[in-house]
Amino acid sequence: MYKRQVKILRADIDPGSDSVKRLRDEGRLLGALSHPSILRVHDLVLLQGRVALVTEFVEGEDLDSCLAQEEAFPVRCLVTVVGDVASALDVAWNAPSPGGPGAGGPMHLVHRDVKPANVRLGRHGEVKLLDFGIARATNVDREAQTATNAMLGSYLYMAPERFHEEKVEPPSDVYAVGCILYEGLTKHRLFEGMTLKQIYGTMLLSRKFNSHVEERLQRVPSDTPPAVMELLRSLLEVDAANRPTAGQVARTAEDLAETLPGTTLKRWARAREWAPQAQTTGTLDGCEIEADSFDVSDRDPSRAAASPGRRARAGGRRPRWCWRAGAGARPGR
Repeated sequence: MYKRQVKILRADIDPGSDSVKRLRDEGRLLGALSHPSILRVHDLVLLQGRVALVTEFVEGEDLDSCLAQEEAFPVRCLVTVVGDVASALDVAWNAPSPGGPGAGGPMHLVHRDVKPANVRLGRHGEVKLLDFGIARATNVDREAQTATNAMLGSYLYMAPERFHEEKVEPPSDVYAVGCILYEGLTKHRLFEGMTLKQIYGTMLLSRKFNSHVEERLQRVPSDTPPAVMELLRSLLEVDAANRPTAGQVARTAEDLAETLPGTTLKRWARAREWAPQAQTTGTLDGCEIEADSFDVSDRDPSRAAASPGRRARAGGRRPRWCWRAGAGARPGR
């Protein structure tokens, strides 16, 4: 039986709330994307009246946990991760729209929250970009609405232009990939130890930003290959127009990884001692639920049956999947 991951909203969340809408948006966006480094969505369902997104389960750890280990993360593996994430971003921007007014054109999706905590590494060397909950897709209607001038995402990974421009474009995600590369090389965040106010002041002036970056680049180990440093500098360009595209980053990283010494990501993953899966208790522990899907484009979750399992049996159709909640199942968001 294949393992699946269930992202469940808290029981007290209103079915018409933005949290529910964001989860439904995430399901629609991910369902329209097909890429090895983008989490595969199986269903958007109601489990005992709670909205849940059912996705593939990637056994492993998030990148931030891997980078926090005492031993250095291999540079070749890091470049591979950067390339895979960039490739996922490239596909997200260029993938066909799933429908609606913009159908027929590219989705033009920008993630807006690329960071190590949203990159999952699997035990077999898989790389998955997670959490498209606040992603913006120009050619896809979203249910959840973002307030004007709202800054969504993690400010430690936000590009300079995001502090003074309302529109978010792909170079902002590319900058965040650069922050991941820097963090992997140094074990420090690019703006570590600074408050949001201090970061904001640095981002407003190109001169201050460049000076800060140059100072922080001194922390990069001296034995870092020049080609990796060149890639890092290009990703952290203050001017968004001077950064490479996600597709260019993916190709550069793939070519670069082949020339670097050291173990491959797959071999590193197979040899690594992975942390055991965290076991927690939840209100759904011990429940076995046969669930049938409801349309993720349906704007009213209350239309779906309160018990998806009963709905599937009543319709005389075989349920698409069966989920047994055990230790480790817990509410999300």
